[in-house]
Amino acid sequence: FPGAPVLLLTVPPVVEAQWDAFCQQEYGVDGGGRCDRLAKAYGGVVRQVAAEYGCPCVDTYAAIMARAGSLDGVGPFVTDGLHLSTEGHEVVHAAVRAALDEVLGLPEGIPMQYPGPVNAPLGLLK
Repeated sequence: FPGAPVLLLTVPPVVEAQWDAFCQQEYGVDGGGRCDRLAKAYGGVVRQVAAEYGCPCVDTYAAIMARAGSLDGVGPFVTDGLHLSTEGHEVVHAAVRAALDEVLGLPEGIPMQYPGPVNAPLGLLK
């Protein structure tokens, strides 16, 4: 779509111990090297590309960390250490909505529609 605005998003924080536990429980393997250090580094590159091309960037990592306070507080925002929970989606939705409002001037009242985690192990949905 020529002329359509592009919105870049960083990745959220990674709770490595939770992700590794999930992968061990579900698949019998470790978390494949997914780690918070790489999530932060990737976010830096996304922000740099957004600045270089003049694109808005939603820093989902920063938005979740602002609510969590620290990496120890990120658990409620992810279902398995990597993928967003309902609370995580609410934070990202608010950040994306704010960015879209700024870029497009969207009308008020567009609701978030997220059905919740699907097929996530119940023990990890704390």
